Amino acid sequence: MATSADKLDIMLTVLSKHFAFDLAEAKNKLAEEKLLPNKLMNKPLFVSKKAEEFATEYHIDPSGVGTGNNGKWTIADLKKLVEPNLLISQTSFASKKAEEFASEHHIDPSGDGKGRNGKWTIADLKKLVKPKLLISPNARILATENGLSLSDKHGTGAGGRINLKDVQKWIIDGKTERESVSDSDSESGSDSDGESVDH
Repeated sequence: MATSADKLDIMLTVLSKHFAFDLAEAKNKLAEEKLLPNKLMNKPLFVSKKAEEFATEYHIDPSGVGTGNNGKWTIADLKKLVEPNLLISQTSFASKKAEEFASEHHIDPSGDGKGRNGKWTIADLKKLVKPKLLISPNARILATENGLSLSDKHGTGAGGRINLKDVQKWIIDGKTERESVSDSDSESGSDSDGESVDH
């Protein structure tokens, strides 16, 4: 149920829009004349509940007006009032589980997550996890034995899974490629040092 102060706040907002006057200035003037209830005096107005929670979390008590509609404070306004190193160094997570997930997967997110007040949720963090390389054990062993990097490879198995035949093909293709380069060097009449060879 709205209190009389809430109703007055709503009325002032509606009037400011209808008669095109600055709500913050009007409230300041009414406060100077001691015509506002204490609940509305010196109380910053926020664009959203999220902005208000951000101000509470970072202990911000803004004065004056913000850049939002009718002088309301936006999260962007509030971030300007927070020490930059505090915002950067303090990644906030939506839950303890989200923080543990980030630690477990060695994720150090920057910027804001999609959670309340820009907090990082598990869903946000899962988007940052690199997909696991799908590879059969035998294919992995053969690739390792032959020094074949699989980081840029996509297999022919289900979901891009790399199987033994894929690795065997890439090894053969790699050998064929090296042999053709080697053949072109010997055909050009140079030895391994690049010097001409007399035939």
